[in-house]
Amino acid sequence: MTVAAQDSLGHEASKFSRFHPLLETNHNMLASAVIFEVLARLGVRMVVLSPGSRSAPLAIACNLHPLLEVVPILDERSAAFFALGHARQTGIPTVLLCTSGTAVANFHPAVLEASVSGVPLIVLTADRPPELRDCHERQTVDQVKIYGHAPRWQCELGIPEPKEAYFRYLRQVIRRAWEKTLFQKPGPVHINIPFQEPLVPSPVSGMDSLVACVCQESFFNVPTAAYAEEPSVASYQLSSIAEQMRTHERGIIVVSQQQWVAPEPYIQALAELSSALAWPILSDFLTPLRGYADRLPTLVSSYDTILRNEAIAEALRPDCVLSIGAMPISKVLRPWLEGFSIPTWVLDSTGDNYDPLHRAAVPIRCSLPILAKAVGVSTPKRSSYLGGWLDLETQASSAIAERLEAAPPLFEGKVVQRALAALPQGTPVFIASSMPVRDAEFFGVKGSHRIKPYFNRGADGIDGTLSTAMGMAHGNKPSVLIVGDLALLHGISGFLLKDKLEGSLTVLVINNDGGRIFENLPIAECEGVPFEECFTTPQSVDIPSMAEGFGWNVQCIHTLDEMEASLQVLPDQGVSLLHVCTDSTHDVPFRRELFRSVAESL
Repeated sequence: MTVAAQDSLGHEASKFSRFHPLLETNHNMLASAVIFEVLARLGVRMVVLSPGSRSAPLAIACNLHPLLEVVPILDERSAAFFALGHARQTGIPTVLLCTSGTAVANFHPAVLEASVSGVPLIVLTADRPPELRDCHERQTVDQVKIYGHAPRWQCELGIPEPKEAYFRYLRQVIRRAWEKTLFQKPGPVHINIPFQEPLVPSPVSGMDSLVACVCQESFFNVPTAAYAEEPSVASYQLSSIAEQMRTHERGIIVVSQQQWVAPEPYIQALAELSSALAWPILSDFLTPLRGYADRLPTLVSSYDTILRNEAIAEALRPDCVLSIGAMPISKVLRPWLEGFSIPTWVLDSTGDNYDPLHRAAVPIRCSLPILAKAVGVSTPKRSSYLGGWLDLETQASSAIAERLEAAPPLFEGKVVQRALAALPQGTPVFIASSMPVRDAEFFGVKGSHRIKPYFNRGADGIDGTLSTAMGMAHGNKPSVLIVGDLALLHGISGFLLKDKLEGSLTVLVINNDGGRIFENLPIAECEGVPFEECFTTPQSVDIPSMAEGFGWNVQCIHTLDEMEASLQVLPDQGVSLLHVCTDSTHDVPFRRELFRSVAESL
């Protein structure tokens, strides 16, 4: 058994006493117990497992650990996305566990998303021992490095041996996995764990001396590695960059895809940076910034619409760009930036390349607070360039609001805008790919609502949307998923997670009968293309009835007032579906005309 102490993250951890008797019966059980004891001491609190025989020692060990919450999920693909969503929410590595064979492959999509998005996952896969591989043994595939280059680090453990040296090695491997999943760039790690028989807690002889060596506090009480919290470039380089920035009067700050667990320090730093430089902040909805507009007076959210006016786009030519995060989803901003040969900096402390436009951008390898400190706090400036942006922001926002007011009652953009505006302060919201993320970008308003947006926009499209949102909502404040019908149906196994969820998720599904995003893309204009069959792929599914069959609470929404009333007070527990039907035949042309008319009116 274990008693409370503190882990490496300062949370309640374990001070070792003795393992559960079942975990001391043989070396497979003891090795599994050591793995989870070390992980718990480092800070792990959540294990998501899918059942299987080869992984039985690991499943038993994590379930018997008093500090670990274990969520069993039948389908490995769904389990992996649930773990991804939970790790996104907490910033703490989630452990993902499965048996051998194709179960391991089903983790792959979520592992890829975690890798590209920088989400810490510790993937433990049980395996057959070497003598049972490559000989047509059932449920056996080559699991070594199965995820390619996606993991930050990966290894295969040696088969558990009844030797103290093995357990010291095991302790070191687990500690290294923890280090690699968090530092320097968070992401997935993979440990493949082969087991010979026995896979159950059946006693074997000779365990007493091994248990005596391992089962003591001194074995586990090993200091963790120390890392600087704020990676930084050399001070003289940073000073030079800051000085260069201060010489530019027509700079812009472009921010996207930032999911800070604790956003306040970054909001403050961004406000100071923008104020000191008098540069506008162009940010999409894939950051928390729009919920902190009261602290970011230079925030511009309607830049996509503004830049559709060619004369204005030319007049707003910047003389430098600071990019923070990935490129925003706007199809207008990207070619506009691509047309300039101007100084460009990309702020990223991980060492990755965030310059998809290949602008010969200068990477700044430090955090946002460090850059803001280097630039310095000064009396807020208001340049004519910044003033022009802010005046246009006011005009565009007002014009969009007027046209939304006159829009058809259930126009998709209006549904998303009113839904986001109705949510309680600080609501966690998962925004699905395809049209929801674009409508949130175009119509999600600024304010002080402190909405926390979550998303899969690294490698993922609509894969695993519902399961990721379930993981995000688990143990969180009452949460919301805004999703289209295809994305919801694509992850149908996520419907089974209702009884696993500790917390509340309200799913607002905007049902436009297929993948209508393609109607907004050039492929829709190509004659002779089998458009419905190959792209929109509508599904004849009664989503409300299906959700009721899974035990969800269901409400069919007919008016925006009904929707707002259901979103203003969210339930504390359970899964609810709000089903809204929209008409893409009217929405697509209305959206195009809205952007055209607003841009021309500026």
